[in-house]
Amino acid sequence: MSKSFHRLVVFLLISIHIQAQKKNDFETIYQGTSEITSPREMSEALHTANSLYQTSTSSLNKVKTLMLSAHLYQQAGNFKKSVGYGERAYALVNTISDLQWKFNIMIFLAAQYRQIGLYEKSKRYVTKSWDTANKIKNPDQYKKSMGILNQELAYYEFSQGNFYAARDFVNRSLQYFKQFENINVKFPSAASYQL
Repeated sequence: MSKSFHRLVVFLLISIHIQAQKKNDFETIYQGTSEITSPREMSEALHTANSLYQTSTSSLNKVKTLMLSAHLYQQAGNFKKSVGYGERAYALVNTISDLQWKFNIMIFLAAQYRQIGLYEKSKRYVTKSWDTANKIKNPDQYKKSMGILNQELAYYEFSQGNFYAARDFVNRSLQYFKQFENINVKFPSAASYQL
């Protein structure tokens, strides 16, 4: 059996299976696909993300799958496609009222644009992220968002050679992360310590 035929069968089975899924199954498939890091499995993960997008009925699930594709392309080193999917998610997230996802997309885009050297675009998304984070009502989500936002500002200042400003933003991010224990912030905290 040829490799393309095998992939087509897998794709069709996943598509049929996804259509029959309940809402919780969407999350299971989404989570499983988001954890794929092997380059060998990347193509299949992108096919699954595309299938999830095609079968999603809610705008929020479409936003999630667009960001899943953006993250997968980021892992593969394809920043152009990563940014493209992130921008599509940003356009769609503005039609729903989920501030946390809106923040997540904007901070993702800020980081992507910074990493490819488009600092003005990065700064615009940082500013938009700041405005959105200040509207988040859940105290723990607000603190986590502000910690991540200050971390991105630290990366930005570091990339500009402003090391003292970067240090100040790192310290602010850690202050936010240290304020609570009930949300897992070990990974963002570790990133701030590394920076």
